Amino acid sequence: MFKFDKENVAKISIKSKEKEIVLIKADTGKWNIVKPEKMKAEKKKVYEFLREISDLKAISFPDEEITEEKAGLNKPEYTIKLDLITNKKHTLLIGKKTKDTRYYVKSDTSPYIMLLSEYMVKELTPDIKELKVKKEKKESKKK
Repeated sequence: MFKFDKENVAKISIKSKEKEIVLIKADTGKWNIVKPEKMKAEKKKVYEFLREISDLKAISFPDEEITEEKAGLNKPEYTIKLDLITNKKHTLLIGKKTKDTRYYVKSDTSPYIMLLSEYMVKELTPDIKELKVKKEKKESKKK
């Protein structure tokens, strides 16, 4: 769906009806969560997300023609936006779930409504707990 170099992504926004997670890449190459609160992001998790979205392929197309409104894309469940350092932007809208647990999706790179698996939608909409740096356990020093 999208063609971009993962290293060229400067900002990621994952918005649902309830919340929004925004990550920004620092000049050092480290990722930081800036919304809903400021904290460091786990670089490995961010790159896993970027790999998933850069390799994203629809599993199929709807059997019948469907409008954006009926697919829930006018009021999406999720909106994922990527801002690249080249000033290019990519947007993926994730709409309603179908009876067979797929989701209607539409990217800004295609005029077509496509279907994604529920598994892939879960991979593309991580919880903030999955993205933030886990606090390391301090080992007690024995003397």
